[in-house]
Amino acid sequence: MEHSRLQLELREQRRPYALATVVEILGSSSAKPAAKALLDLSGKIISGWIGGGCAQSMVSEVALECFETGEPRMIEIDLNDEVFGAGMPCGGSMRVYVEPVLPKPLLWLMGHGRIVESLCEFACRLGFEVIVNDPQATTEDFPTATVSSVMIAAINNYSHSQATLLSSHSSQGGLRLPDSCPAI
Repeated sequence: MEHSRLQLELREQRRPYALATVVEILGSSSAKPAAKALLDLSGKIISGWIGGGCAQSMVSEVALECFETGEPRMIEIDLNDEVFGAGMPCGGSMRVYVEPVLPKPLLWLMGHGRIVESLCEFACRLGFEVIVNDPQATTEDFPTATVSSVMIAAINNYSHSQATLLSSHSSQGGLRLPDSCPAI
């Protein structure tokens, strides 16, 4: 149950993680099928357990590769050979499925109107999480997006009135967005 809660927290915080699941054991192994672990962006296990140190090292290495490619991988870990395998003479082998869980890219659209509606719809179809930031925008106009005029205030620690003032002066460079959020 702890894995589920941590996964929800990581998703809400838009933090990438990898889920490693032992899917098969042949012979002797310290992990059991269905054992799970969550790994952070550095490859460190933050929750769970999928076997001893050498198996964890191999899974961490593959998790880092999965973060780079965005693709899951199934790995086979040889537990029979101390030298050519995982470094553990357990007398078996295991297969581990490593799946990166990456937040959707975030796109902020400023304003409203048909062009922003079209961009919003197109971006959602491409897999973006879209935030439309305009006091006149409604959820009826943008059903697939988060509609807000306060989102910038929350991220930049501004009050709503300060954010409104900044929005009105954004053409003068007063509005700051996080580097990870392209604005159109």
